[in-house]
Amino acid sequence: MGRLGRALLALATAFAAQGARAQDGLIVSAAIPQGVDRGRNLSVAQRLRPAYTPSGARIGGLMIFPRLRTAAGGTSNSYLAPSNVRPSGFVSLAPAVEVASLWSRHALRLEAEALDRRYLNEPRRNERTWTLAGEGELELGATLRATPRLAASQQVEGPLSGEVDAAQAAVSRFRRDLASVRVQHVSGRIRTFVIADAATFRFASVRRADGTRLDQSGRDRDVIRVTGQFEYARSPALSLFVQAGHTTTRFTASGRAPLGSDMIRLAAGLNVDLAQRARGTIAIGHVDRRYISGEHRGGLVAEGALELFPTQRLTLSAKARRSLEDATYGNRLPRPFWDDRLSAGADYELLANLILTATADAARQMEIAAPNRRTIRRVGAGARYLISRRITLDAAIDHVVRDGTATAARETRAQTGLTFHL
Repeated sequence: MGRLGRALLALATAFAAQGARAQDGLIVSAAIPQGVDRGRNLSVAQRLRPAYTPSGARIGGLMIFPRLRTAAGGTSNSYLAPSNVRPSGFVSLAPAVEVASLWSRHALRLEAEALDRRYLNEPRRNERTWTLAGEGELELGATLRATPRLAASQQVEGPLSGEVDAAQAAVSRFRRDLASVRVQHVSGRIRTFVIADAATFRFASVRRADGTRLDQSGRDRDVIRVTGQFEYARSPALSLFVQAGHTTTRFTASGRAPLGSDMIRLAAGLNVDLAQRARGTIAIGHVDRRYISGEHRGGLVAEGALELFPTQRLTLSAKARRSLEDATYGNRLPRPFWDDRLSAGADYELLANLILTATADAARQMEIAAPNRRTIRRVGAGARYLISRRITLDAAIDHVVRDGTATAARETRAQTGLTFHL
């Protein structure tokens, strides 16, 4: 695959990952990208379609892919509230641009995107988000590579967050800034990673239904992580790895210091990529978290991902994760909870320019020191119709149920959108 092909493939992969990025804003994702994709398989979302792939614009050694998406839809429950349900229609506008280098050595990728979503009956629910990110790849020799990344974003917490109740999370906004560097060394069958990253989270005040403001600065925090991984390739299709990491979390507001913690995570796992069959990763380990307050929590953690390729036109996927998270509003002492998540999906290429998608998600959030629990279940379906290189039509519908210790809420949401590419 040539440099232009690699740039287009990176663009396709980025589009496929947008939804995941949006939903994981508060959960610090895995420190080490496992690199499961070794070029042996192409998912339906990744596959290049020359007749419909945006051609972009070339300026020197850079390819630029601008796009603009407009959408309209409606929700049956704007705040995912168990009572006093408020339905609303909404419209949105989302400009974005991706830049990928075509250099023979080193690489650069930039992205900028924004979203303005207006709820016609519930302006308090309006969303204005943006992301700016840049990532480089520096080849420091035949066996050594460094990947620095900088990113800044304003995000919506969303009603599926486990940190606060759904009504507050639906209108909660926060700023996230991230800086990281990953160093990779490859020698024969051995690959070693070291990554360090620092993230800051700053929460804006929330406007209540009565017009007053709810201060959220007590949730502001800084997170610093250092993670290392040693990986051994048993064959071109199978590798084994061990991973160790340390995470420091500090809350910046006065009186919230006891919520800070130091966490050690140890894990072992394997990566698999079988040509025209499957690829995936699984890791199982233990986490030990010690809070400044003196509280100590730990237990089993795990994460995994699997993609199956029954045919070139069908991709099946599944993901699972168990992590230790924190409720962070209204408490001055830690309220850790276990967050267990499972998701499944299918992408089917009905026609060369028509892709159908189905998804199902389930989550269970259980506080360790209190009898509080939440379960979340969501199912969805969508379609993407590639009209031409420049125009894509999409539609989606999903239904979510969130059950709390004593309450339950439901929402059905549907939307259709039109994306214009250069």
